[in-house]
Amino acid sequence: RLPADINGLSRNHCYLEANTGGWYLTDTHSTYGTYLQNAGGDIYKLVPGKKDPITSGMLIYLGSQNFSFGISVF
Repeated sequence: RLPADINGLSRNHCYLEANTGGWYLTDTHSTYGTYLQNAGGDIYKLVPGKKDPITSGMLIYLGSQNFSFGISVF
């Protein structure tokens, strides 16, 4: 859960889950959206409620490109 005082983020913005098929990120119908940037630099918005696979080296943007973090998947 993220702090409530970060502008552009929902309290329950998205969730990350792992299963035998890999890691997945799902936007939980957030107001400002969740975005992924692949290794090639392309940025796309997640469809709310749809699991998107994530791989090592991707960047995750929450709400905008001003709040991001990278992920390493082992």
